[in-house]
Amino acid sequence: MSSTLLVLFSLLIQGVYGQDRQTRYLTGKDFYKKGKYQAAMEAFKPLLSEGEGNPFPEYAHYFYALSAYKAEKYEDARVMVKQLLLKYPNWDKKEEAQFLLGAVLFEQGKYKDALQAMSELGKNFDKDGAVTKKYYLDRMTSVESLKWLYQNYPRDKELAYILASRLADNTSEGPDQMLFNYLIEEFRLDRARLLPAAPVSVKKQEYNVAVLFPFMVSKLPVENVSRSNQFLLDMYQGMRIARDSLAALGIRINLYAYDTDKDVNKFRQLLQEPDLARMDLIIGPVYPAHLPLINEFSRQHAIQVVCPFANDTTPVAGNPFAFLFQPGYDSQAESIADYNLRFNKPEKKLVDTGGRGKQKEAEVLRNKVIIIHGESERDSTMAAAYQRALAGSVEEGSDSAYKLHSVKKINRENITQIKQILTDSVLMISVNHIAVFTSDQVIAANVISSMEIRGFSIPVYTTSEWLDFNLLTVEQFERRSVHFLYPDFLDFGKPGVEAFRKKYVAVTRLYPTAFAFQGNDIVHLFGRMLYSYGTYFGKNLQQAGFVAGNTLVGFNYKSAQSNQFIPIVRFVGGKLEMVNRTSN
Repeated sequence: MSSTLLVLFSLLIQGVYGQDRQTRYLTGKDFYKKGKYQAAMEAFKPLLSEGEGNPFPEYAHYFYALSAYKAEKYEDARVMVKQLLLKYPNWDKKEEAQFLLGAVLFEQGKYKDALQAMSELGKNFDKDGAVTKKYYLDRMTSVESLKWLYQNYPRDKELAYILASRLADNTSEGPDQMLFNYLIEEFRLDRARLLPAAPVSVKKQEYNVAVLFPFMVSKLPVENVSRSNQFLLDMYQGMRIARDSLAALGIRINLYAYDTDKDVNKFRQLLQEPDLARMDLIIGPVYPAHLPLINEFSRQHAIQVVCPFANDTTPVAGNPFAFLFQPGYDSQAESIADYNLRFNKPEKKLVDTGGRGKQKEAEVLRNKVIIIHGESERDSTMAAAYQRALAGSVEEGSDSAYKLHSVKKINRENITQIKQILTDSVLMISVNHIAVFTSDQVIAANVISSMEIRGFSIPVYTTSEWLDFNLLTVEQFERRSVHFLYPDFLDFGKPGVEAFRKKYVAVTRLYPTAFAFQGNDIVHLFGRMLYSYGTYFGKNLQQAGFVAGNTLVGFNYKSAQSNQFIPIVRFVGGKLEMVNRTSN
């Protein structure tokens, strides 16, 4: 074959490969546009290398990372975009990659690193960068974490604004008020916007409280003892007993029950009833889809609202009249971080490196954290919240800093990864604690059984629903030092618990459920707030710090819209004991 034919053949082959790359690149972009992110990642993967005649490596890196970000595979996205910035520092779309890196780091809860990435953007990204920072920073409910970030980025205007808005909720005399005033002056923030004029709080002889629950009176026969709404009836009965108890103390609360429908339009019609606008407090609703409507109604009529079941403050964020009875996801995550910082700091310890039945001690820094979570939205939200809590707890690089080893999303298909991680002796001797957020008891059982294999004594933090898992025993929980976030924990030695139990049995001939105790405490807490401070008690509640509950342990709404105090309990001698202290 002549040299001319060889050249022509070579050019033909390159053209075919070139067309193949072009087709693959366009296919990957098409997958991305259609929301098929995993398929897009697979299409871009062969284009990552710099093979001869490949014009797409930079774009392949970028779109691979972007697809991973959209697929919520944040670590894959972070690694790929970092690789892109390192290998191609002069790429003409470098700032877009830098912006993506910032967004990925925010999603991972690495707020300090995210702000650093955003600070390296040029003027063209000022608007997008500001919007993104506000979006993610507004998720943070911890004032202390925001203060820590501000110490590291004192010139960041968006961070300053979010911090000022949090401080505005608690502007009593002290360091917080001084910092608030400084931020207003330094960044020329709108004080009136941050501190809207509060309505005049009126004290009354009696207060009207509406309860917006789907009682479904017209749909469920009385004789049906397995009613799906029984938990709401239990909660309402607890409220009625609290009303009577308060009346005996001279605190008069009138309860008005409103039967709500799941249909959003029907709920909107209910809110148009004139009597609702004359209420002093609204307890409800139950359905998440109703929260934006009650939030708008609350603002419009300046009526305090307590949402009894919601854990996400987003629908009511910034509304001075709205509160969640339950702790938010961020609050729960921050309570674990706070507890560990006080009682389980990273430090060097003599540990048994020989495993079960072997004696071999060495000094090891136990600072690594493993997060395992399920596939549900709640599980993912809790995992992300805990990443943020860890990132904002202590300065990275300090002796007391935790090191996030891994975040694993587990389902039934990849459940074997749990055993691979938790039976790794080399890794586990340096692990400080493990956080597990899942409502799947098979995953929970795999975590505990894997921990039992090596016998390491490492604290595990999870939610109280694990206590209902029949695949696990009290002995296993105690042996493996499992700690439970338990917002509704009851100390049966508390006088209020026994007094309520007796009253409930006397009225209903039934033992009270957890929902009955919750209903009792809702009316006790907020009924007393109405009595003490009048129709607008929000500021007083947010300045009060820890308030003991009637039957539950207590509440803390300091500078927050959700309860910040969450009991953390563990088994000691076969009995649940609360291990975190009640404080302001």
